[in-house]
Amino acid sequence: MGKRSGVPDHEEDLHAMTLEELNREISRVEGRLCAAPTTYLRKEFFKQLVWMEAHREAVHGIPAPMRVMRARQR
Repeated sequence: MGKRSGVPDHEEDLHAMTLEELNREISRVEGRLCAAPTTYLRKEFFKQLVWMEAHREAVHGIPAPMRVMRARQR
């Protein structure tokens, strides 16, 4: 059965993406992180973002920014 969301959740999924697709997905996750209404969702999007950026750094050599999970600033 196919994936419904299309969101990468395994290393194989990330390896199958081009750099352009990976950058687009990272931008999408950054936007979702900023708009996440709950702490649980912010944590999940943050973990996914860090994971994708680490993969991009390892495979494509683009340095991942240092990120720190902290409470939302209002």
